[in-house]
Amino acid sequence: MPDELDLLLEHVSAAARVLPGAVELHLFGSAANPATRDGWSDLDLQVVSEYPALSQAAWPDILGLAGTLELIYPLTDNPHASACSIAFAGTSPYHKVDIGLSAQDAALPFGSDEPHILLWRQNARLAPVPYPPHSAYQPEVGTAAHFLVGQLLGAVRYLKARQRGQQLACWRYLSAALNGVLICVRWEGDPLRFNAAPLSSREHGKLDQRLAAAEREGLFTMLDLRTPAAMDRAFLVLVRRISACICPDYAASEAQLARLVREYLAFMAEELALAP
Repeated sequence: MPDELDLLLEHVSAAARVLPGAVELHLFGSAANPATRDGWSDLDLQVVSEYPALSQAAWPDILGLAGTLELIYPLTDNPHASACSIAFAGTSPYHKVDIGLSAQDAALPFGSDEPHILLWRQNARLAPVPYPPHSAYQPEVGTAAHFLVGQLLGAVRYLKARQRGQQLACWRYLSAALNGVLICVRWEGDPLRFNAAPLSSREHGKLDQRLAAAEREGLFTMLDLRTPAAMDRAFLVLVRRISACICPDYAASEAQLARLVREYLAFMAEELALAP
């Protein structure tokens, strides 16, 4: 019997097939390799188009044919690199879909030596296909909301690493969350302008002067790395702090974001068996 990931791939593949201009669909990443695919894998997909301009007119909204779109998270604001993370309503946060759209003459986002599967190849269709309207949340690149949603999606990677017993990978995502907290401290509060770049050495020095000693020491006190359970608690505290820093600015006007934050934080707490 097909599992959730199989069904998701089937539905997304069918939706991508009717995208005007689409000629190929590739699967890569952990789900393309039987040795690495597991119950926590997501889908990494690349659509190749013979007529990119034609495809762009329906992209990525046409993926609503695969299910109710809950989140469309753009991975870049480059109009020539249309990649996004998609979350469908009723689907586990583990099973998001990272999907890109590229022209036939563009390089594919995986190497020839990496596991990948050509799911289908076809002649390009030119006629548009109707697809349902959606109300998916779409944070704009460069905003505080985009940074926050990226942190929530990154938090799911921590959960996957914990489920897979990857202790050092957990540390990687934990340290990234600490950097996320410091980036929030640097932020000047404009929701539409958010510098997500890592702090420079000079900026770290400025924060040392800006933060009270107790606050600085509190950051390190919470980073208890003695056991996996202690790391889990520390990670959840950091992600909650990032969310609390950004989300209040959206609570009234961005109800979708507030709901998304609540759902992801609750999912994290449940998966880590911690108090919500």
